[in-house]
Amino acid sequence: MIRLVVPVFLLLTVGAAAFLYGNQPAEWFGNIDVGGTPLSLGLVLMPLSFFVVHLTNRRYGAGYATAQVIGAWAIAFGSLPYTQNDLSMLHTGALPDMRLVIAFGSALLLAQLFSILVFDRLRGPQWWQAPLFASLLGGVALCAIAYPLAFAGTNIAWTHPMLSYMGVTAAAAIAMVVPYWMLRSVVTPLSGFGGY
Repeated sequence: MIRLVVPVFLLLTVGAAAFLYGNQPAEWFGNIDVGGTPLSLGLVLMPLSFFVVHLTNRRYGAGYATAQVIGAWAIAFGSLPYTQNDLSMLHTGALPDMRLVIAFGSALLLAQLFSILVFDRLRGPQWWQAPLFASLLGGVALCAIAYPLAFAGTNIAWTHPMLSYMGVTAAAAIAMVVPYWMLRSVVTPLSGFGGY
């Protein structure tokens, strides 16, 4: 359990940052519509959670990465009754609609778990395959689950915004290969993973 303290803390930090910056527009990406609103910094930060999970998966394996994800989500939901007022004060602007929070939250949880499976299957001598494809497929899963849950049955045309956000998650997956490569010598796998 001690091994999970830092990974869970990092995942909670990324999740809190994504929530807190959910209303801050990511202007440098241009005018990307992600469901009736422009792309926010919170949505840009969301794929970073895959990177954090991949580092845990690399070091400790899929079991620990799964425990990291479940532990972080359990702490987040367990602390919500005590931190809800503080979060609303820190969150700039109006809080997102509950349907949106549930849709993107549940989609992110499932996408993180899916990315763990992909990473574990692709672990091997081609070091870049596991983090790249786990993030790419995790991003696709995130979008494919979140957008129908959030917008199906509403007046918002969500298929184009979903594809736009998939492009953002794909760009993030490609960009995160560089810091993953830089951290390979620092975050080394435990024995039993063949050095991958």
